[in-house]
Amino acid sequence: MRNKQVYLLLALFCFAPGQYCFATGGVDTAPSPAPPHEGSFTRPKETKLDNGLRVIVAERPSLPLLAVELIIRNGSEADPNNLAGTASLTGSLLTKGTEKMSAPEIASAIESLGGTIFSSGVSDNSNAGVLVMSSKAEPALIILADVALRPAFKEEEIDRLKKQSLDGLRVALQQPGSVASYVIGRVVYGDGEYGHAAGGTPETLPAIQRADIVKFYQTYYRPDNAALIFSGNVTLEKGKEYAEKFFGAWKANQAVPHPISASTGTWKPTSVVVDMPEAGQASVSVTRPAIKRDSPDYYSGLVANAALGNGFASRLNREIRIKRGLSYGARSSLDTRRDAGPS
Repeated sequence: MRNKQVYLLLALFCFAPGQYCFATGGVDTAPSPAPPHEGSFTRPKETKLDNGLRVIVAERPSLPLLAVELIIRNGSEADPNNLAGTASLTGSLLTKGTEKMSAPEIASAIESLGGTIFSSGVSDNSNAGVLVMSSKAEPALIILADVALRPAFKEEEIDRLKKQSLDGLRVALQQPGSVASYVIGRVVYGDGEYGHAAGGTPETLPAIQRADIVKFYQTYYRPDNAALIFSGNVTLEKGKEYAEKFFGAWKANQAVPHPISASTGTWKPTSVVVDMPEAGQASVSVTRPAIKRDSPDYYSGLVANAALGNGFASRLNREIRIKRGLSYGARSSLDTRRDAGPS
């Protein structure tokens, strides 16, 4: 029994955060790095349909899977400030019912194929997609085209989703970290397109009506403002064939409004304190406008962020949590968007 207790204590010590341990004794040094490894990445191929829809294919013939995603070039940045959350509701409602299928029928149909389906509206884009075995591509694309091109936007589904979103907001607004994330957007971008909360607020969500959702959909969901992306066991020729069959009849009826720039011209260093005396924790955030997604520093920024604060072994977490025990965790992020996102 005594020996078992000793081994248990040794095992617990070996798996403590930040420790490296061997049976012969504990050491605080990392293992030697592995030799360099040559990586290879699939080069996407692209074509375009007559209706303006971009078709992008990343051929991965070794995989028996197929991921298909329809990307719309606009998301929450196109929300009016007094109707923040419109893009999020519109995107989420795509899979909540079409002219032919109810939400449960959509879920059941995709589940019968052994696949998954999703849709959303976030900063700078909205999307809908499926993931299935490549042998199930056609029936899955029938469902995807239905939810993307013929959403019903039923009142009962809108009311249900708004209620769920409001319930989530009430919980989030009791958490210092969530409150800080809402404040950051307004401090950095003011009334700009990135200044409002992508998911809406307790004031804006109740104000959104079905007509607002339909208007957003009709304005931005159009083939010349979208890209259909295939990744997996599919060729460019087959991907284009699928696109023509299921999205070729999709037509654009009006011009897409030119996106407004996410101006940060009024931003300047400042300190903001949100007093939450009932909270048992505190959140401290340092932020500023960063870089655009097409910046030449994008990949350098990803590497720098990974080393600084993206992960348990990152520098911030190691210094603040592991070594000093000052916080449960510390991290950094680099949110690159069409315009300069926050970091």
